[in-house]
Amino acid sequence: MTDSQDSDQRIVNWLFTIQNSLPTDPSPPPGPSSKKDALEDITYKHPAKRLLSPPMTEDGGSLSKRPRPDPNATPRRTLPLRRGDSISLSSSGVSDANSESMHKRVRTARSGNSSPTKRGISAMRMDGLITHPSFDGSEPLPDALDNIVQDIKRDSGGFDIMTAADKIEFEKRASAGGNHVHLFQKALKPDPVDKSGVREALGRLPPVDALVETWQKAERCQNHSHSEAGWNCAVHYPLMELALKYANVTTHATADVTANQEEILIDVINATTAQISPMYAPNTLAMQHKKRVDFCFMVESIEKTKAATCLSDKSLLSPNDSVNHTDFVPLRACPISVSIETKLTGEEWQSAMAQQTVWLSAHWNCLDRLTGDSKVARDELCFLPAIIVQGHDWTFLAATRGEMIEGRNDRQTIIWNKIGFGSTTGLKGICQIIKVLQRLALWSQRTYWPWFRKYAMNNLEG
Repeated sequence: MTDSQDSDQRIVNWLFTIQNSLPTDPSPPPGPSSKKDALEDITYKHPAKRLLSPPMTEDGGSLSKRPRPDPNATPRRTLPLRRGDSISLSSSGVSDANSESMHKRVRTARSGNSSPTKRGISAMRMDGLITHPSFDGSEPLPDALDNIVQDIKRDSGGFDIMTAADKIEFEKRASAGGNHVHLFQKALKPDPVDKSGVREALGRLPPVDALVETWQKAERCQNHSHSEAGWNCAVHYPLMELALKYANVTTHATADVTANQEEILIDVINATTAQISPMYAPNTLAMQHKKRVDFCFMVESIEKTKAATCLSDKSLLSPNDSVNHTDFVPLRACPISVSIETKLTGEEWQSAMAQQTVWLSAHWNCLDRLTGDSKVARDELCFLPAIIVQGHDWTFLAATRGEMIEGRNDRQTIIWNKIGFGSTTGLKGICQIIKVLQRLALWSQRTYWPWFRKYAMNNLEG
């Protein structure tokens, strides 16, 4: 055998030992004992370290007693992919953005167990910390909540959602022909015109082109299976900004700071990283304080006003450096008025309800602390509004406060649900959504802020 052949043979032997050193049926590493725990630990990343290659022998001898491979044979993959093996989602054609939702469903289906969130909510129910009555159920609604519920129900029916001038513009678009004729025609049935003046009191509809663009983006998100984050960026957040821009409230776009008449703005903020401060988390959910929502309407003070100074001072004196139940920096001196949680179309309603339940309970805990657990303050505010969005579909909820629970230092939170008030599947539904958002923006400015100023800020300390 020549030196060259000897060298080739040694390389072949070395490669063969690598092949045989890899397990053909790798057993899982020690860890979780249950199926559920094991599934929770699955990751879709490449291993941090590769298997070490075995050393070559100095004499070129084989390290295995198995027959040597044919050096001229075509190399074959040593570990063929099996059904049970994990794969890279990005290489399989499944988008990374959608993979998280898919694997949550797979884990739940395989384990047969409820999620920690559902178990936590069940514990809260058993302890009497929460109830989830229906707006249409047998339990009576507080008067202030009943009033806004009736208004939103009418909004959700497509009544009084535009002015006479808006209707004329829609009719022009419908008669002009083109691809969107039926889109405009459907928005006009039944008659959507408000004759009472309430629609103008809440605000205006955005330009028709902006409404059509919202519809187009929502259709694209649905048809192309966009992730929750994709929906939030393309549709949900822009739609809320649009509604506020044309609402009859003071916003960054409409504030006249030179007039020195306004002290606050109403704005919407992305709050996906705003965690609940543990001191306000419901007691039976010690490990659930990380639950959060996606967006909030907030009351933001205008710079150099007394409100700005007092809110800043109040936040610095609070145990979590905030006037809210979260120490999320952009919200530390901006009271939260409306909480919005988002999911994909038709998915994870129970998860969204669980997140809102924990979040709203913590919000009430914070307000009770700020007001000295005043019954007068609690009764005057009455409720905290909330929204769950599932892709196209928007739903209204509200949280009220119940009685103290016997034997514990906790008060019950009641999560009333639900009213579907609009959908981005059509222009009419978008008009309904905008009206309800503008209604809640006015509530934030004209009801929530005066209440917060009076009871949580002692009328800005006199």
